[in-house]
Amino acid sequence: MVRNVLVLATLWLAVPALAQESGRSLFNGKDLTGWEGNPASWSVQDGAITGVTKDDAPLPYNQFLIWRGGTVKNFELTAKVRQKGNNSGIQYRSK
Repeated sequence: MVRNVLVLATLWLAVPALAQESGRSLFNGKDLTGWEGNPASWSVQDGAITGVTKDDAPLPYNQFLIWRGGTVKNFELTAKVRQKGNNSGIQYRSK
C-alpha cells in the first residue's frame, strides 16, 4: 500500500514537470514578439500583456491581439485577467 502511494505521488509530481518541458509560452514577458495588434491599444507592462482604452478616445471598433508567431495545435490556455468596468474577453481558434 505504501509503495502504491509513493508511486502515485511520484507520478503526480512528475506530470507538471513533463508539461513544462514539452510546452512553450507564446508570451515572453518582455514584448509582443509574435503578436499582431494596434500598439496604441496593446503593450507589455510589468511582464503582462496590457490592453488599454481611454474615455476621451473611444475605439470605433473592437481591438484584437493575434498570435502570428506560428501554428498552434494542442494547447493549454492559462490567463490571469483583471478587468475594470469594461467589455473584455478571450477568443481562440477562430477564423
